[in-house]
Formats: sequence, structure tokens, C-alpha cells
Amino acid sequence: MFELISLPYKDLSPYISAKTLSYHHGAHHKGYVNALNTLIQGTDYQGQSLEEIILSNQQKAVKIFNHATQLWNHNSYWIILTAAFKKNSHNLQTNRKIVQKFC
Repeated sequence: MFELISLPYKDLSPYISAKTLSYHHGAHHKGYVNALNTLIQGTDYQGQSLEEIILSNQQKAVKIFNHATQLWNHNSYWIILTAAFKKNSHNLQTNRKIVQKFC
């Protein structure tokens, strides 16, 4: 069963308010966790990691694939906003390449 990750922050003002964080994490993101857990219950996907589900599932079970990718996306989003992510030089190099290519 997948669980909603804990946020290491409560407020990212002035960029993201506590109210917005609470809604996006506590309702929207939590919805993907709950839906995916319901969808995989009793299937071969139960007990697999998000990455395993995503890599093995693109055409087999579209709803499961979509919820797994959204959960992975949201988990990554919250981690990217942490100070620990920003201190990692590999992440900074990757970020610079993304900015150079797309911004």
C-alpha cells in the first residue's frame, strides 16, 4: 500500500501559501494515493513499487498507470521543493540543463 509522503515544510510563502499546500497535498495528492491503492488491491501490481507499476503498465491498465504516474509526479514535486534537493550538486546541474533547454 502506498502512503502519502510527509512534507518537511508547512508554508513556502510568498510562493505557495500554507492553504494551497494543505489542499494540494492533503486532498489532491492524497486522492491519487487512495485511488491507486484501491485500483491495485488484489491485482499483480499490489506490492510493486511505483516505478515497477509505471514501467510495466502503460498499455495494460490505463487507470492504474495514470494514477501511478500522478503519484510519482507529486512525490517528486514535494521533494524538489526541499532544501536538501537544492543542495545536491547533481540536482543543480540537471536543473540548469532543463532551464537552458526549455526556458
